[in-house]
Amino acid sequence: MTPQEIELIRMQLRNNLKDKRQCSGIRETIRKENRFQVPKEHPVFNGESEKLEAFIMEMELTHAKETTGEMASRHNSEFITKLVPYFKADTAARIWFKMYASRRAKSGSCLSWKKLVRDLRRSYGAFDQPDIQFEDYYDMAQRTLDVKTYIAKKCEAALMSSDLTPRLLKFGFIRGLNTEIKNYVKLQKPNSLEEAQRAAIDFGNSMKGKSNLKKNFDNVKGSEKTGSKVMESNHGSSIRKRSRENSSSLRRWVIQ
Repeated sequence: MTPQEIELIRMQLRNNLKDKRQCSGIRETIRKENRFQVPKEHPVFNGESEKLEAFIMEMELTHAKETTGEMASRHNSEFITKLVPYFKADTAARIWFKMYASRRAKSGSCLSWKKLVRDLRRSYGAFDQPDIQFEDYYDMAQRTLDVKTYIAKKCEAALMSSDLTPRLLKFGFIRGLNTEIKNYVKLQKPNSLEEAQRAAIDFGNSMKGKSNLKKNFDNVKGSEKTGSKVMESNHGSSIRKRSRENSSSLRRWVIQ
């Protein structure tokens, strides 16, 4: 290979490296541009309830990309965790937000604009409160609760909202039941919340009955096994005793 060819290869390698660095720089610039940056002028919430809705509207106008459409419901810690300056310094509102964001980040909970707005309204404003309480009722699930405790919890949540119709009360109750109970209650086709509650209680009682029956059956089986072992042990002892007595009699007869 001639010196000229070697130099040509070196030039090509240098150019390739330069192109790669330029591409890397462009990608980094794009990443920085896409990152959320707090502008110099932005809305500030001071904790006054009557100013909360104005603050939310200003935020949704100023940061439409992060606060409207699908992005509003998505986990967006890059945006939410940078909102500290949007809460007035040295106020309870800023302390509340710092604790809120930190707690949700540590627990791995969703940090979205929609969730933040909901919790702000819950803590600082009465606006849309029936809707918030409606969601509390509708989203409440039975999980590890027994049926009667679940009914009591649902009733408490329902009392906090004035906008729940009888139909929504019934479907909200059925919706939160565990799958097996829910399917049973649906088969009963209840016409009211009370009928749905009775069906759920009946199913819960029947499951308890089956559980108790199984326990009793297991106990009986256990007792039978124990009794059988005792009888077998006694029978074996009797045979061994008779065998020893027969052997003793035979020895005496031989000696005589």
